Amino acid sequence: MTLPESYEQAVEEHEWHVPERYNIAADVCDKHDPDKLAMIWERFDGERRDLNWGELQELANRAANLLRDHGVGRGDRVAVVLPPTPETAAIFFGTWKLGALLLSMSVLYGDEGIRHRLEDSEAKLL
Repeated sequence: MTLPESYEQAVEEHEWHVPERYNIAADVCDKHDPDKLAMIWERFDGERRDLNWGELQELANRAANLLRDHGVGRGDRVAVVLPPTPETAAIFFGTWKLGALLLSMSVLYGDEGIRHRLEDSEAKLL
């Protein structure tokens, strides 16, 4: 295998091989053993939560159902401005389960940065 000589060459020669029907949530969430540890989350004050994949899968399914109840479907954009918690991960997975697109944002973008991204993305739900 020869390495590309430049970034441009690498981009030019790269080919994606994605199945016609593919959902990333199946690969990053659903395929895991429900009893295995998925996440160790620790809050700034030291509170700690250990979640197994079953708990995270259940949260993700609940998030997907909630998003669906609010009219989100395949191809819709969902904007998220949330702190890094297990529930936020579940929203990510739930969005992907529906085939929707996730727009993850930070409060560090500021009001104008968030407003611009919301308008430009045409997010269906924040």
